[in-house]
Amino acid sequence: MDGCDLNSESKYLINIVVPCYNCQETLDSTVNSLIKQQIPKDCIEVQIILVDDGSTDRTSTICDNYSSKYQNILVIHKENGGLVDAWKTGVRSAQGQYIAFCDSDDYIDKNFVKTISQTIIQFKPELIVFGMTFEYDNGDIIHEDVLLKSGYYDRTQIVNELFPVLLSNGDMQTELLQSSRCNKVFAKSLLDKILDDIPENVSFGEDDITCFAAELNTNSIYCIHGYYPYHYVRNTSSMIGTYDVDVFIKIEKLYKALKKISEKYRFNYPEQVDKDILSILFVCLKKEICKNPNGLKSVLKRLNCVHDSEAFVCCYDKETIRNYGISKRLFALLFYKKWFVCIYIISRIYEGIRGRNV
Repeated sequence: MDGCDLNSESKYLINIVVPCYNCQETLDSTVNSLIKQQIPKDCIEVQIILVDDGSTDRTSTICDNYSSKYQNILVIHKENGGLVDAWKTGVRSAQGQYIAFCDSDDYIDKNFVKTISQTIIQFKPELIVFGMTFEYDNGDIIHEDVLLKSGYYDRTQIVNELFPVLLSNGDMQTELLQSSRCNKVFAKSLLDKILDDIPENVSFGEDDITCFAAELNTNSIYCIHGYYPYHYVRNTSSMIGTYDVDVFIKIEKLYKALKKISEKYRFNYPEQVDKDILSILFVCLKKEICKNPNGLKSVLKRLNCVHDSEAFVCCYDKETIRNYGISKRLFALLFYKKWFVCIYIISRIYEGIRGRNV
């Protein structure tokens, strides 16, 4: 197996990095879920790293209180530099062999460390992937699984079986491993290799960049299918739930970043990047329609700008959307034909019936 070499000199097996910024309302729930982990009796040690990214509320004090009570909690106070800079600081400070992430408004099931440590000891993969639980404002709880079958994958299998469909199987939002740091555990050596590939000034798609670079470089993956330990709490007030007027500019930057990584690591399927970006564009178009607070005229103007943007023009192709589901393909075709009012009405009605945030 081309797995990770376990280093007996490392103080901890697993580090859990938590970027913290003005999260006084949710941080206790997050940290308590990590403190209450079921640690195996064979002294598999876990280090929790709280990175206080220049918080201006009580977050700093809360972090220090936990650090004073628990020897395995390390707190790093730094000037505000954004989410990516915060978790990269945590990675560089980690004293263990594997790194997991938890955002400061989410939480993790108490069996997480036990399950992951058993996987590490048995298989020594460089990358471990699993599903996620999404909790919505209206009370809906959705389990989202990885599309990859359970088991161990060596480098040959990764290149020959995973890469051709890594970012899309043809439909929308069908990344094989999902583009999230939080449904993965990384060998620290793998993250150290790609850390400089991730721009610290990005504020959209940083997980896409991180996961793509890691997947192109890993020698081994272990997938745990049907396992959803990470709880992603979808609050309306969170970054993912608010309206972002600059999101399409950010997608253009993400497209260029993914293309750069694809070229650097000689990814043989550049069309996969196009399919992924097109999917992201369509998801964000739906958010634009349903969340833009400035009314129909503003939405139509912005949809027209996206239609003519470099990312859309480069990525859209009727062949690309051929395998979309019927409703998604209809949305894509109506957008391509500039029937913006039609998709505005349909999308608003659908989201009203569904009853949860896009």
